[in-house]
Amino acid sequence: MSLRSIAKIVTSKQKTEGSGAIVHRSMGIYGQRKYNPFLLFDHFIGANNHGFPAHPHQGHETITYVLNGAVAHEDFTGAKGMLYKGDLQFMTAGKG
Repeated sequence: MSLRSIAKIVTSKQKTEGSGAIVHRSMGIYGQRKYNPFLLFDHFIGANNHGFPAHPHQGHETITYVLNGAVAHEDFTGAKGMLYKGDLQFMTAGKG
């Protein structure tokens, strides 16, 4: 394994998504496309949040790690699940 140096330190940008989740996005910001294979890297806070509208994940691999609280997840097929503090979820999206 070879060592690699840090190319750039990026400050996240805050925005609101879905029904009020505060998202701190450090990858996936316009003009930062050189971090292949990453598309997005988000830290979000969503106390009493009612979720996100339907959005495609076609071909994406998502990793969710819950720092505090709980996260409910539901996909377009109706499959549901709950993640709690310390839980880690890997999801492979199919057709979207």
